[in-house]
Amino acid sequence: MTDEEKKNQEKAKQIYKEQQEYIEKLITEKKLPELKALTRKQRKELDKSHNNYLKEVFTDKRSPLVVQESCYDWILDNVYKSFNFSDLPNNVCLVFGRMIYDLTYGDKLSEKN
Repeated sequence: MTDEEKKNQEKAKQIYKEQQEYIEKLITEKKLPELKALTRKQRKELDKSHNNYLKEVFTDKRSPLVVQESCYDWILDNVYKSFNFSDLPNNVCLVFGRMIYDLTYGDKLSEKN
């Protein structure tokens, strides 16, 4: 790995850390709901919706970014039905959705709230 690649990797890690801290702040302030991994049932429903980007074949009609964003929208709309994300900035919603997705597929065991 080149020095430039190492710098970029470190920068990406720092951005990811800052995003997580910001989302956690919003959760503490009750501006976002608590993070929770999908249950197996919810993950299977996500698969059936053809929005699970780890399991989709990408085509000219649906690019990886489109499927990823659809995945996060599906999570927000179906797992957090009672929370209204409509007026939040899109980037906050995308990072929140990504964090839930990461919890779902992560190695760290968690409790379902």
